[in-house]
Amino acid sequence: MQERNIIQKLIHLWGRLYLKRKIRAKQRKSEFVSFDDARIVGLLYSLDSVATYECISAYVHKLQDENKKVKAIGLVKKKEDTNRFLPKLSFDFIYTSDINWFGKPSGTYAHEFMNLNFDILIDISEKDDYTAEYLLSLSSAKLKAGQSNICDIMIKQKQGIKLEDYIQEIDHYLRIIKKK
Repeated sequence: MQERNIIQKLIHLWGRLYLKRKIRAKQRKSEFVSFDDARIVGLLYSLDSVATYECISAYVHKLQDENKKVKAIGLVKKKEDTNRFLPKLSFDFIYTSDINWFGKPSGTYAHEFMNLNFDILIDISEKDDYTAEYLLSLSSAKLKAGQSNICDIMIKQKQGIKLEDYIQEIDHYLRIIKKK
């Protein structure tokens, strides 16, 4: 059992070192973008229930009603969890089969997501998820918001707060930002 923990720690360490090297090679210019001026918004989230999907879907529709192009990518533990959802243009999923042994996402959806030039990227994934951290770190988004220390605007999710309320809180603070 202890050998397994050591191996897991080594894999985790190797993944972090690999990611640091990739971040250094990536050229990204962060920029404060007002929500009104944002045209393309990205959402990164962990899909663990139907309620989560419905909450994300409602927020995507709200943003689309404001004439924003939205791309949402969900990190899914079990492929069966997504069988009940109808395919939508704005939604993609990354499954465990799309993730290598140290947590690096691969495949078309991950590559496209990291290379989209989001005006704002909102991270509402689980804390300490290496795959989400990888996507977030290597994204070319002008402004990143969420609870990770990688984000330009950090908004911590309070203990016990519902996802819907956390999304509203992020939305509220992003709408306050005005570009000079």
